[in-house]
Amino acid sequence: MRCHRVQCVYGTVTGKSQSIAEQIYNELVSKKVEVDLYSFEEFGKSWSLDDLDTLIIVSSTTGDGEQPEALTKFWRKLRPKTLSKDFLSHINFTILGLGDTNYNQFCNAPKKLRNRLKELGCSEFYPPGWADDGTGLEIVVEPWMNGLYPSLNAHLQGVTVTIVEDLDNSNQTIESQISGPPCVTMDSTSTITPQLDNISLQEDTIVSLNFSSKLAKLDLDLPSLPARYIEIDYSDDNHTQQQTAFQNNSKLPFAVGDLTNARVISNVKLTSTDAVKAYMEMILEIDDTWDYMPGGSFGVCCHNDDQDVSFLISRLKLENVIDKSCTVRILADTKKAKAKIPDYLPCQGASVRNILKTCLDIRGVPKKLFLRSLVDYTTDPKEKRRLEELCSKQGAIEYMSLVREQNLSFLDVLSAFPSCLPPVSLLAEHLTRLLPRPYSMSTSPLSTANQFGFVYTVVERPKPGLCTTWLSNLQPAVADGSGNDFGRVLVYLRAPTDFRVPDAPDARYIMVCAGSGIGPFLAFLEHRKQLDIKTGYTWLVFGCRHKGRDDLHIDKLNSFLKEDGYLNELSIAYSREETVNTRAKYVQDVLLESSDRVVKLLTEENASVFVCGDAKNMGKGVYDAFVTIMSKDENNGSEIMKNLVMDKRYKQDLWN
Repeated sequence: MRCHRVQCVYGTVTGKSQSIAEQIYNELVSKKVEVDLYSFEEFGKSWSLDDLDTLIIVSSTTGDGEQPEALTKFWRKLRPKTLSKDFLSHINFTILGLGDTNYNQFCNAPKKLRNRLKELGCSEFYPPGWADDGTGLEIVVEPWMNGLYPSLNAHLQGVTVTIVEDLDNSNQTIESQISGPPCVTMDSTSTITPQLDNISLQEDTIVSLNFSSKLAKLDLDLPSLPARYIEIDYSDDNHTQQQTAFQNNSKLPFAVGDLTNARVISNVKLTSTDAVKAYMEMILEIDDTWDYMPGGSFGVCCHNDDQDVSFLISRLKLENVIDKSCTVRILADTKKAKAKIPDYLPCQGASVRNILKTCLDIRGVPKKLFLRSLVDYTTDPKEKRRLEELCSKQGAIEYMSLVREQNLSFLDVLSAFPSCLPPVSLLAEHLTRLLPRPYSMSTSPLSTANQFGFVYTVVERPKPGLCTTWLSNLQPAVADGSGNDFGRVLVYLRAPTDFRVPDAPDARYIMVCAGSGIGPFLAFLEHRKQLDIKTGYTWLVFGCRHKGRDDLHIDKLNSFLKEDGYLNELSIAYSREETVNTRAKYVQDVLLESSDRVVKLLTEENASVFVCGDAKNMGKGVYDAFVTIMSKDENNGSEIMKNLVMDKRYKQDLWN
C-alpha cells in the first residue's frame, strides 16, 4: 500500500537546492502537512519510487546542463527505454529547477528530469518553476513557494489538478476540475512569474541600504523566523585545540581524488603593466601523478582573507574564545525538524578561527532568511526595522537592487548595521560553505607527469577576488623544513567532462576563447605536440584587448602555428585596437566574418566547437553568433545549434 505522505527531495552541488528544500519542508510542517525530506543521494536507502504518492523536487544543473552527481542513481533508474508509460503513474509531482541563464542549457537537467517523469506516467499538481541564479533565485523561488501550498492542499483534498500547456509550451494553467478549495492560476513559459505587488521606486523616493522612505510606514509581511538549531560550546583550555581535516574531510564538488598539498613551482604574470586586467600562470607540483586529459580541471581550496576574519573577530567580540577548542552540536530543544550539522563543519576540536577561515563563505550574499534571523540580534530600532524591510515581501525589489545586485556580503551588512551582533552559531546555520574554485589545466599530462599549470585572471573589480588575490601573491615554495604553507596550494582533481581534447588524430575543431580562457587550449595544442599530431584541423579564435599587453602566450601560439604545424589557423580579435585600416573586434566578429568557412566545417566536415571564457558576455555572445551563422539560407540556426549541443559537438567551459 502506498504512503500518502508528501516527500520533498533535493539534488544539490553547492547547497542551494538543499537550503530551498529545507525551507519548503519547514513551511509545510508549519501548516501541518505530513512531509518527509530526503536527498537524491538517499535514493534506494531511505526512500524508493514504489511507495511514493506526492513528490516535490528541488534540483539544480551542473556542468554542461547535466544532472547533479547526487541524482546519478535516481536518473539511472529512470533512463531504460523498456520502462512502461505507466511505470510512475501512481506519483503526482512538481519540480523547482535551479539554473543560470548565463549558460546556454538553462535548467536543462531539471527540465529533462521533468520530461522523463511525465513520460513514465507522473502527473503534475503544480507548474514547474525555473529559477535563475544569474538574476537572483529569489525572483522565481519566492512566488513559486507561495503558490505551492494552496495547490498541494487542493491536490491532497482530492481536487483534480490539470496543467494545460499550449502546443508551443507558452502557457500553463492550473485548473480545478471539481469543487473544492480555490484553485491557483499561473501563466508561465516554463517559469513561474513573480508578482511583487506592483512595487516600484519613484523618482522622489529616498532609498539606501539603511533607509527607504517608501517602506518606512508600510505594514510588512515577514518570512517565518527560521528555527535555531546549532549551539557552540568552548573549552576552557586553550591548549585542547586539535588539528582538524580541511572542512571536516567532507566530500568536495566533483572530486575524484584526495586533497593534495601542491608546491608552487612558478607564478608568472603574463600581461604588461599597463594591461586592463592582470593574467597570471601558475605551475604546481604534486608528489603523485594525476590521470587527466587536456580540458580537465582541478579545485583550489582557498581560505578567507585574514583581514576579513580579523574584522569578524573584533566586530562579533570573539577575542576571548576565537582560538579555543569548540564543540558544535544540535540544540537540545530545537524546533527545526531533521536538524543536522553541515558535514563541512568540524563538530569537535576545531577553533572558531578555523571555522571562520576555512569553512564558511563570509563574503557570500546573505539570503532573506538570514536577514530575518539577524533582526533578533539587532538592538537599534531603526536598524532592526530596516532589516525587516529588506527581508519582507514589500521590500523584494529593494533587496534585489541593494543586496543581491550589489553583491553585498555579510561583512557589508555588519558594517551597515552596527548594533547587529549575532552569535557564531547563527553564522554556522546561515552562511554557505566556502567552496573550492575550479581551474582548467593549461598543460598536457605528457609534458611533465607530476606538474601542471593553469592560467587565471586576477579579479579586482567590483571587489578583489578571494582566491585569485591570494594566488597572485604566492611565491615558489622553499624546502626549508619550516613547515610553512607559503608557496603551497591545497588542490584536488575534478571529474572529467566532455570538454576534453579529441582522441581522434584527424579530428577537426574550432577553439574560441578570451582572456584566461586560453588555458585549456594551450593544453590541447601542447598535447598534439607531445603526440606529434599534425593531421586533422585546428583553428583558434582568441580574444584580447590590446596587442602586446594581454595577448597571452602569443609567441607560443605562433610557434604552434608556423614552426610546429600543430595549429592550422590562428585568429586574434583585439577588442580595443582600432586604426585607420582595422576596426576593433570581438571573437564573435571573427566568426561572423568567416561564416562560410564555419558553416562548411560544421555541416560538411563534422567539426566540433570548444568555447572557453566568461558565461555572461563572451559565452552567450559566441553562441548567438553561431546561431546567426547557422541561420544562413533560411536555416533554423537555433535548432541546428541545439542539435550540435546534444551531439556533444558544441562544448563549453564557462564561468561567472
